Amino acid sequence: KQIVKSLAKTDRLKVVAVFDPMPPADAPLLAKEQGFKLEKDFDKVLADKAVEGLILTTPNAFHEEQTIAGFKAGKAVFCEKPLTMTGEGAKRMVEAADKAGGVLGVGHERRYEPAFEELFRLVNSGAIGKLLSIEANVSHNQFQALDKDSWRKDPKMSPAGLYTGTGIHMTDIFCAMAGTPVEVRAETDTLVYEKPTEDYV
Repeated sequence: KQIVKSLAKTDRLKVVAVFDPMPPADAPLLAKEQGFKLEKDFDKVLADKAVEGLILTTPNAFHEEQTIAGFKAGKAVFCEKPLTMTGEGAKRMVEAADKAGGVLGVGHERRYEPAFEELFRLVNSGAIGKLLSIEANVSHNQFQALDKDSWRKDPKMSPAGLYTGTGIHMTDIFCAMAGTPVEVRAETDTLVYEKPTEDYV
């Protein structure tokens, strides 16, 4: 809903179809307001010649399969983060894009926010000296209102304490700023939500 409403503000893109196998009750009203077809069959969207590109806001575990199918169907693909659940899966997605000569975008838009662009400028110009350490903390309760059955609270779909939904932005920014990590150590736990959902990394 957020992306459809945001894209309505530009004349560069037009949403012609939205795929949802289990659309919420208010989806038909949104479709009527925004002028798109509501589809329950992903293959119909892939076959639709009016669809030039896909914006995948689907659960994380489906990203790889849907992205590769999109490239096979000749579409450009913008995939929400995380790109996929494994490094090998991400490689397969990039290979599919290269093979199709297509464009693969990833939902790491936070690095283009004005505050982060300024931070990159300061770091890259050497204005703050040599980068020795960077730190971030993402604390919010945005997912607390979600139904306990939401895929965003399912450890198989969204592992590492909801890190895949929010903390991943900081990791993207840190990697873009400081380079590829040599070692990663992490612990997760449940402090607020009910198990098996983890809310702390």
